[in-house]
Amino acid sequence: MPSVSRGLIRGLQPSTIENYPASAPVEVGIRIDRDMRDRLKAFARHKGMTEYRFCKEAGVRPNFLNWGPPGVSSKSLHKIGQAFPDLNLHWVATGEGEMLKGDDDRIPLSTHRAIVEARDARIEQLESIVAKLRDKIKELKKR
Repeated sequence: MPSVSRGLIRGLQPSTIENYPASAPVEVGIRIDRDMRDRLKAFARHKGMTEYRFCKEAGVRPNFLNWGPPGVSSKSLHKIGQAFPDLNLHWVATGEGEMLKGDDDRIPLSTHRAIVEARDARIEQLESIVAKLRDKIKELKKR
């Protein structure tokens, strides 16, 4: 069971979401989904560039780092990886390792796909939970 602190889900794995109690507090802006964008912001600061310039060079929307659905799509991550070959995409996706690649640091495509698929599955399941909670709120408001 994931640990819950002030309505925040930490360390949530796709296999544990279905076992997560519907009555447990859930914060819609779940922190774990913002972490990838926060790491990208840290990389931009490290490079001495504005967020706008980072987005422009990466070929993503100008407000990509601040707005949009949680997480980062594989397409966007690929664009960012192409624009910034020194950025360790494994670090972006998981927070593990170093921000910058060493000469032998490469994330295998299969690992990247597995990470993205797991996050996509988690997002889909969390969206389902949010929809159920919204329905429950509507039901309670009718009373």
